[in-house]
Amino acid sequence: MGGGTMEFGLVPIEEGELQTYQQEVEALERQATALVVHDSVSEEAALVFIAGCKTTENKLENLRKSKVDEPTKFVRETNAAFKPFMDILARLRVATDQQRNLYITKRKAEIDAANRKAIAEAEAARREQERKAEEARQEVERLRKEAEKLEEERIAREVQEEMDRLELEARKRRDAQAAREALQSGDLEVVRMVAAAVEATQQKEAQQLRESEEQRKAAADEMARLEKATVKQEMKAETADSKAMLTTPELISGDTKGVRQLESGAKGGTRKTPSWAFTNGMSIEGDYYTDDARTSGIPARYWKLDLSKLGKDVKNGVPVDGTIKLDGFATTTRR
Repeated sequence: MGGGTMEFGLVPIEEGELQTYQQEVEALERQATALVVHDSVSEEAALVFIAGCKTTENKLENLRKSKVDEPTKFVRETNAAFKPFMDILARLRVATDQQRNLYITKRKAEIDAANRKAIAEAEAARREQERKAEEARQEVERLRKEAEKLEEERIAREVQEEMDRLELEARKRRDAQAAREALQSGDLEVVRMVAAAVEATQQKEAQQLRESEEQRKAAADEMARLEKATVKQEMKAETADSKAMLTTPELISGDTKGVRQLESGAKGGTRKTPSWAFTNGMSIEGDYYTDDARTSGIPARYWKLDLSKLGKDVKNGVPVDGTIKLDGFATTTRR
Protein backbone atom coordinates (compact mmCIF):
# COMPACT_ATOMS: atom_id res chain seq x y z
CA MET A 1 0.00 0.00 0.00
CA GLY A 2 1.19 3.52 -0.75
CA GLY A 3 1.20 6.34 1.78
CA GLY A 4 -1.92 8.32 2.31
CA THR A 5 -4.79 9.00 4.67
CA MET A 6 -7.88 6.81 5.11
CA GLU A 7 -11.09 8.54 6.17
CA PHE A 8 -12.98 6.54 8.81
CA GLY A 9 -15.93 8.84 9.44
CA LEU A 10 -14.46 12.14 10.57
CA VAL A 11 -11.25 10.58 12.02
CA PRO A 12 -8.16 10.51 9.72
CA ILE A 13 -6.07 7.35 10.04
CA GLU A 14 -2.80 6.85 8.20
CA GLU A 15 -2.67 3.61 6.19
CA GLY A 16 0.61 2.59 7.70
CA GLU A 17 -0.74 2.93 11.23
CA LEU A 18 -3.07 -0.06 10.85
CA GLN A 19 -1.00 -2.18 8.45
CA THR A 20 1.36 -3.44 11.17
CA TYR A 21 -1.55 -4.36 13.44
CA GLN A 22 -3.33 -6.07 10.58
CA GLN A 23 -0.34 -8.29 10.05
CA GLU A 24 -0.14 -9.08 13.79
CA VAL A 25 -3.88 -9.96 13.93
CA GLU A 26 -3.62 -12.16 10.84
CA ALA A 27 -0.63 -13.96 12.34
CA LEU A 28 -2.54 -14.52 15.61
CA GLU A 29 -5.48 -15.89 13.62
CA ARG A 30 -3.19 -18.41 11.94
CA GLN A 31 -1.69 -19.42 15.27
CA ALA A 32 -5.18 -19.89 16.78
CA THR A 33 -6.14 -22.49 14.14
CA ALA A 34 -3.20 -24.65 15.11
CA LEU A 35 -3.44 -24.20 18.90
CA VAL A 36 -5.05 -27.10 20.81
CA VAL A 37 -4.70 -27.29 24.61
CA HIS A 38 -4.12 -30.96 25.52
CA ASP A 39 -1.18 -30.95 27.93
CA SER A 40 0.88 -28.69 30.16
CA VAL A 41 3.12 -27.59 27.30
CA SER A 42 0.20 -26.62 25.04
CA GLU A 43 -1.52 -24.97 28.05
CA GLU A 44 1.62 -22.86 28.53
CA ALA A 45 1.58 -22.02 24.79
CA ALA A 46 -2.09 -21.00 25.12
CA LEU A 47 -1.21 -18.69 27.99
CA VAL A 48 1.53 -17.07 25.87
CA PHE A 49 -0.90 -16.77 22.95
CA ILE A 50 -3.57 -15.07 25.12
CA ALA A 51 -0.96 -12.63 26.45
CA GLY A 52 0.07 -11.81 22.87
CA CYS A 53 -3.56 -11.15 21.89
CA LYS A 54 -3.96 -8.87 24.89
CA THR A 55 -0.74 -6.98 24.06
CA THR A 56 -1.87 -6.29 20.49
CA GLU A 57 -5.36 -5.39 21.76
CA ASN A 58 -3.88 -2.87 24.21
CA LYS A 59 -1.77 -1.25 21.51
CA LEU A 60 -4.82 -0.92 19.23
CA GLU A 61 -6.87 0.49 22.09
CA ASN A 62 -4.21 3.13 22.81
CA LEU A 63 -4.13 4.12 19.13
CA ARG A 64 -7.94 4.28 19.00
CA LYS A 65 -8.06 6.54 22.05
CA SER A 66 -5.47 8.89 20.52
CA LYS A 67 -7.65 9.21 17.41
CA VAL A 68 -10.95 9.87 19.19
CA ASP A 69 -9.72 12.24 21.88
CA GLU A 70 -9.75 15.30 19.62
CA PRO A 71 -13.16 14.63 17.96
CA THR A 72 -14.63 13.75 21.34
CA LYS A 73 -13.34 17.02 22.75
CA PHE A 74 -14.81 18.88 19.77
CA VAL A 75 -18.22 17.25 20.26
CA ARG A 76 -18.11 17.91 23.98
CA GLU A 77 -17.26 21.58 23.54
CA THR A 78 -19.88 22.02 20.79
CA ASN A 79 -22.57 20.45 22.96
CA ALA A 80 -21.51 22.63 25.88
CA ALA A 81 -21.85 25.77 23.71
CA PHE A 82 -25.39 24.88 22.60
CA LYS A 83 -26.61 23.37 25.85
CA PRO A 84 -27.44 26.62 27.78
CA PHE A 85 -29.74 27.81 24.99
CA MET A 86 -31.32 24.40 24.53
CA ASP A 87 -31.86 24.09 28.28
CA ILE A 88 -33.58 27.50 28.45
CA LEU A 89 -35.81 26.72 25.48
CA ALA A 90 -36.70 23.31 26.89
CA ARG A 91 -37.48 24.88 30.28
CA LEU A 92 -39.66 27.58 28.72
CA ARG A 93 -41.45 25.09 26.51
CA VAL A 94 -42.07 22.60 29.31
CA ALA A 95 -43.23 25.30 31.75
CA THR A 96 -45.68 26.76 29.23
CA ASP A 97 -46.84 23.31 28.18
CA GLN A 98 -47.54 22.53 31.82
CA GLN A 99 -49.64 25.69 32.13
CA ARG A 100 -51.53 24.75 28.98
CA ASN A 101 -52.00 21.22 30.28
CA LEU A 102 -53.47 22.61 33.52
CA TYR A 103 -55.85 24.82 31.55
CA ILE A 104 -56.92 22.01 29.18
CA THR A 105 -57.37 19.63 32.11
CA LYS A 106 -59.44 22.20 34.00
CA ARG A 107 -61.46 23.05 30.90
CA LYS A 108 -62.08 19.37 30.21
CA ALA A 109 -63.26 18.88 33.80
CA GLU A 110 -65.63 21.86 33.42
CA ILE A 111 -66.94 20.50 30.11
CA ASP A 112 -67.37 17.02 31.59
CA ALA A 113 -69.28 18.51 34.54
CA ALA A 114 -71.46 20.60 32.21
CA ASN A 115 -72.13 17.55 30.03
CA ARG A 116 -73.00 15.44 33.05
CA LYS A 117 -75.40 18.16 34.19
CA ALA A 118 -76.92 18.39 30.70
CA ILE A 119 -77.35 14.61 30.59
CA ALA A 120 -78.96 14.59 34.04
CA GLU A 121 -81.29 17.48 33.14
CA ALA A 122 -82.25 15.82 29.85
CA GLU A 123 -82.93 12.57 31.68
CA ALA A 124 -85.07 14.40 34.24
CA ALA A 125 -86.96 16.18 31.44
CA ARG A 126 -87.48 12.87 29.64
CA ARG A 127 -88.82 11.24 32.80
CA GLU A 128 -91.15 14.22 33.33
CA GLN A 129 -92.53 13.86 29.80
CA GLU A 130 -92.96 10.14 30.33
CA ARG A 131 -94.81 10.90 33.59
CA LYS A 132 -97.11 13.33 31.76
CA ALA A 133 -97.73 10.79 29.01
CA GLU A 134 -98.60 8.10 31.57
CA GLU A 135 -100.83 10.55 33.43
CA ALA A 136 -102.64 11.40 30.20
CA ARG A 137 -103.04 7.71 29.33
CA GLN A 138 -104.53 7.04 32.77
CA GLU A 139 -106.95 9.92 32.23
CA VAL A 140 -107.90 8.45 28.84
CA GLU A 141 -108.62 5.13 30.56
CA ARG A 142 -110.71 6.87 33.22
CA LEU A 143 -112.70 8.75 30.57
CA ARG A 144 -113.21 5.53 28.63
CA LYS A 145 -114.62 3.79 31.70
CA GLU A 146 -116.82 6.81 32.41
CA ALA A 147 -118.11 6.68 28.83
CA GLU A 148 -118.81 2.94 29.19
CA LYS A 149 -120.71 3.62 32.39
CA LEU A 150 -122.69 6.37 30.66
CA GLU A 151 -123.54 4.00 27.81
CA GLU A 152 -124.70 1.35 30.30
CA GLU A 153 -126.89 3.96 32.00
CA ARG A 154 -128.35 4.97 28.63
CA ILE A 155 -129.26 1.38 27.79
CA ALA A 156 -130.77 0.84 31.24
CA ARG A 157 -132.71 4.08 30.91
CA GLU A 158 -134.08 3.13 27.49
CA VAL A 159 -135.18 -0.27 28.85
CA GLN A 160 -136.90 1.48 31.77
CA GLU A 161 -138.52 3.98 29.40
CA GLU A 162 -139.85 1.13 27.28
CA MET A 163 -141.26 -0.57 30.38
CA ASP A 164 -142.83 2.72 31.49
CA ARG A 165 -144.29 3.21 28.01
CA LEU A 166 -145.80 -0.25 28.00
CA GLU A 167 -147.25 0.37 31.48
CA LEU A 168 -148.79 3.65 30.27
CA GLU A 169 -150.23 1.95 27.23
CA ALA A 170 -151.86 -0.62 29.46
CA ARG A 171 -153.10 2.13 31.76
CA LYS A 172 -154.55 4.07 28.83
CA ARG A 173 -156.38 0.95 27.66
CA ARG A 174 -157.80 0.49 31.12
CA ASP A 175 -158.84 4.15 31.27
CA ALA A 176 -160.53 3.88 27.87
CA GLN A 177 -162.44 0.77 28.98
CA ALA A 178 -163.47 2.51 32.20
CA ALA A 179 -164.63 5.59 30.22
CA ARG A 180 -166.81 3.44 27.97
CA GLU A 181 -168.32 1.66 30.93
CA ALA A 182 -168.96 5.00 32.73
CA LEU A 183 -170.74 6.44 29.68
CA GLN A 184 -172.88 3.33 29.41
CA SER A 185 -173.85 3.54 33.06
CA GLY A 186 -174.84 7.22 32.76
CA ASP A 187 -173.31 7.98 36.19
CA LEU A 188 -171.88 11.50 35.82
CA GLU A 189 -169.73 11.18 38.92
CA VAL A 190 -168.07 8.07 37.55
CA VAL A 191 -167.58 9.81 34.21
CA ARG A 192 -165.85 12.73 35.91
CA MET A 193 -163.58 10.38 37.88
CA VAL A 194 -162.66 8.42 34.74
CA ALA A 195 -161.95 11.68 32.82
CA ALA A 196 -159.71 12.88 35.65
CA ALA A 197 -157.82 9.55 35.55
CA VAL A 198 -157.38 9.80 31.76
CA GLU A 199 -156.04 13.36 32.08
CA ALA A 200 -153.60 12.26 34.81
CA THR A 201 -152.37 9.46 32.57
CA GLN A 202 -151.87 11.87 29.70
CA GLN A 203 -150.00 14.33 31.97
CA LYS A 204 -147.74 11.52 33.23
CA GLU A 205 -147.05 10.43 29.65
CA ALA A 206 -146.11 13.97 28.66
CA GLN A 207 -143.88 14.27 31.76
CA GLN A 208 -142.13 11.01 30.95
CA LEU A 209 -141.53 12.17 27.38
CA ARG A 210 -140.05 15.45 28.62
CA GLU A 211 -137.85 13.73 31.17
CA SER A 212 -136.68 11.15 28.64
CA GLU A 213 -135.79 13.85 26.14
CA GLU A 214 -133.94 15.86 28.78
CA GLN A 215 -132.01 12.76 29.92
CA ARG A 216 -131.14 11.82 26.33
CA LYS A 217 -129.89 15.36 25.63
CA ALA A 218 -127.89 15.47 28.86
CA ALA A 219 -126.40 12.04 28.13
CA ALA A 220 -125.53 13.06 24.55
CA ASP A 221 -123.89 16.26 25.83
CA GLU A 222 -121.92 14.32 28.45
CA MET A 223 -120.83 11.71 25.87
CA ALA A 224 -119.66 14.48 23.53
CA ARG A 225 -117.73 16.06 26.41
CA LEU A 226 -116.09 12.72 27.25
CA GLU A 227 -115.13 12.10 23.61
CA LYS A 228 -113.62 15.57 23.31
CA ALA A 229 -111.71 15.17 26.60
CA THR A 230 -110.48 11.71 25.51
CA VAL A 231 -109.16 13.06 22.21
CA LYS A 232 -107.44 15.88 24.08
CA GLN A 233 -105.78 13.50 26.55
CA GLU A 234 -104.70 11.12 23.77
CA MET A 235 -103.05 14.02 21.92
CA LYS A 236 -101.45 15.10 25.19
CA ALA A 237 -100.05 11.58 25.72
CA GLU A 238 -98.71 11.40 22.13
CA THR A 239 -97.11 14.85 22.46
CA ALA A 240 -95.46 13.91 25.76
CA ASP A 241 -94.21 10.61 24.27
CA SER A 242 -92.73 12.46 21.29
CA LYS A 243 -91.03 15.00 23.54
CA ALA A 244 -89.63 12.19 25.69
CA MET A 245 -88.18 10.48 22.62
CA LEU A 246 -86.70 13.73 21.29
CA THR A 247 -85.30 14.90 24.63
CA THR A 248 -81.51 14.67 24.31
CA PRO A 249 -78.74 16.60 26.08
CA GLU A 250 -76.86 19.33 24.26
CA LEU A 251 -73.26 18.29 24.87
CA ILE A 252 -70.24 20.57 24.64
CA SER A 253 -67.30 19.31 22.61
CA GLY A 254 -64.00 19.64 24.40
CA ASP A 255 -61.84 18.07 21.70
CA THR A 256 -58.48 19.87 21.51
CA LYS A 257 -56.72 17.23 19.42
CA GLY A 258 -55.75 17.69 15.81
CA VAL A 259 -53.45 20.11 14.02
CA ARG A 260 -54.28 23.82 14.20
CA GLN A 261 -53.00 26.51 11.85
CA LEU A 262 -51.66 29.37 13.92
CA GLU A 263 -51.63 33.05 12.92
CA SER A 264 -47.85 32.97 12.88
CA GLY A 265 -47.99 30.42 10.07
CA ALA A 266 -46.81 27.61 12.28
CA LYS A 267 -48.87 24.56 13.00
CA GLY A 268 -49.57 23.26 16.46
CA GLY A 269 -51.59 20.49 17.97
CA THR A 270 -52.40 18.63 21.13
CA ARG A 271 -52.01 14.95 21.89
CA LYS A 272 -53.05 12.95 24.88
CA THR A 273 -50.25 12.05 27.28
CA PRO A 274 -51.63 9.33 29.54
CA SER A 275 -50.01 9.07 32.95
CA TRP A 276 -50.43 6.73 35.88
CA ALA A 277 -49.78 6.39 39.61
CA PHE A 278 -49.99 3.86 42.41
CA THR A 279 -53.19 4.15 44.43
CA ASN A 280 -51.36 3.49 47.72
CA GLY A 281 -48.99 6.42 47.28
CA MET A 282 -45.91 4.48 46.14
CA SER A 283 -43.60 6.36 43.80
CA ILE A 284 -43.39 5.17 40.21
CA GLU A 285 -39.62 5.55 40.50
CA GLY A 286 -37.81 2.86 42.45
CA ASP A 287 -37.28 -0.87 42.86
CA TYR A 288 -40.06 -3.06 44.27
CA TYR A 289 -40.16 -6.79 45.00
CA THR A 290 -42.93 -9.37 45.03
CA ASP A 291 -42.56 -9.93 48.78
CA ASP A 292 -43.33 -6.25 49.40
CA ALA A 293 -46.77 -6.09 51.03
CA ARG A 294 -47.58 -2.88 49.14
CA THR A 295 -47.35 -4.71 45.80
CA SER A 296 -49.56 -7.68 46.75
CA GLY A 297 -52.31 -6.66 44.30
CA ILE A 298 -50.10 -6.38 41.22
CA PRO A 299 -50.41 -9.39 38.82
CA ALA A 300 -47.31 -11.59 38.32
CA ARG A 301 -47.09 -10.73 34.59
CA TYR A 302 -45.83 -7.24 35.46
CA TRP A 303 -42.74 -8.50 37.30
CA LYS A 304 -39.41 -8.71 35.49
CA LEU A 305 -36.68 -11.08 36.60
CA ASP A 306 -33.65 -9.15 37.91
CA LEU A 307 -30.90 -11.29 36.30
CA SER A 308 -28.11 -9.09 37.62
CA LYS A 309 -29.16 -9.44 41.24
CA LEU A 310 -30.01 -13.12 40.81
CA GLY A 311 -26.63 -13.91 39.23
CA LYS A 312 -24.77 -12.03 41.95
CA ASP A 313 -26.54 -13.96 44.72
CA VAL A 314 -26.04 -17.36 43.05
CA LYS A 315 -22.33 -16.71 42.40
CA ASN A 316 -22.00 -15.69 46.06
CA GLY A 317 -23.46 -19.01 47.16
CA VAL A 318 -27.03 -17.93 47.95
CA PRO A 319 -29.26 -20.98 47.29
CA VAL A 320 -32.05 -20.19 44.80
CA ASP A 321 -34.34 -22.87 43.39
CA GLY A 322 -33.81 -23.42 39.66
CA THR A 323 -30.22 -22.10 39.61
CA ILE A 324 -26.75 -23.60 39.87
CA LYS A 325 -23.35 -22.07 40.58
CA LEU A 326 -20.71 -22.80 37.93
CA ASP A 327 -16.99 -22.55 38.59
CA GLY A 328 -14.68 -21.76 35.63
CA PHE A 329 -11.32 -20.16 34.94
CA ALA A 330 -10.34 -17.11 32.91
CA THR A 331 -6.89 -15.88 31.88
CA THR A 332 -5.75 -12.59 33.41
CA THR A 333 -3.10 -10.41 31.81
CA ARG A 334 -1.24 -7.29 32.71
CA ARG A 335 0.09 -4.58 30.48
